[in-house]
Amino acid sequence: MLTITCDLVDLTDSDNVGWVVFTLQNFGSSVPCASVSPPAVLSSVSCKAMANSSGVVSQALIGNDQISPKNTNYLVSIFSNLGALISEGKYSFSGSGTVDLSTLVQIP
Repeated sequence: MLTITCDLVDLTDSDNVGWVVFTLQNFGSSVPCASVSPPAVLSSVSCKAMANSSGVVSQALIGNDQISPKNTNYLVSIFSNLGALISEGKYSFSGSGTVDLSTLVQIP
């Protein structure tokens, strides 16, 4: 497991209490499974992480390196506090620990 964090702010650098949706993609017709203990079938492929009152989002996820089939990725969708879709990008998460989404490079 790893934890993805990010700080949501608006153009005036004020905290924005929006949310982030993480959606597992690229598993085709295969049933996505996690190599956790014990191994498990993923019964949900999407989760919504709400920002706290300071605009900080923190979400624990199973990394793509622990999911089969290989080559899955996450579509990360960022929404404002008013529900407007601000941006989307594809990411591959691996390893453990905590990572800041703003430091990661999107995949094509």
